[in-house]
Amino acid sequence: MFSEHYKLLSVIFSYPEDERLLKESSEKLYRISLDIHRLDDFIEFIRGSSLSAIQEEYVSTFELQPLCAPYISHHIYGESYKKGEYMVFLKEIYRNHSFEYTINELPDHIAVISEFLSVLNRNRSEFISRIMPGLIKMSEKVENKNTPYKEPVQLLYKLCSSELSEFEKEVVECSTF
Repeated sequence: MFSEHYKLLSVIFSYPEDERLLKESSEKLYRISLDIHRLDDFIEFIRGSSLSAIQEEYVSTFELQPLCAPYISHHIYGESYKKGEYMVFLKEIYRNHSFEYTINELPDHIAVISEFLSVLNRNRSEFISRIMPGLIKMSEKVENKNTPYKEPVQLLYKLCSSELSEFEKEVVECSTF
């Protein structure tokens, strides 16, 4: 349903190295997402910033003492040993769908998750229900933060949320994983 959105988000959530690709992807995502979620602050930041400024913001948002860790399992399990089990679970799902991610990250990184969602056609809502607890926490984590990446995180949450039925949403919100 939102394959193109997810593919563009995978570029945005990857460490910014290719300025042209990032700016083109951001512009396209901005245009196709207007009816779903506004990305005004994000696109203004991308348009007006050098690659090094974008990299600095990315690192402060997602990496060194991050405002919001980009790893779904971190938000679901914290430092629990269950994080490892979750990684194995994700790798198994990727393998079952013949998905090999192109991003040099762990399988629970939101760039990898977004890339997978862009190619996943069957059982998408089932997969989303397994990542949703982490997306909910990520969205809450950036809600009151001053980072341009807040809008893309919230967009990813909205896209995934809209793909779940009301019943699935209730199950996800009640689950403790």
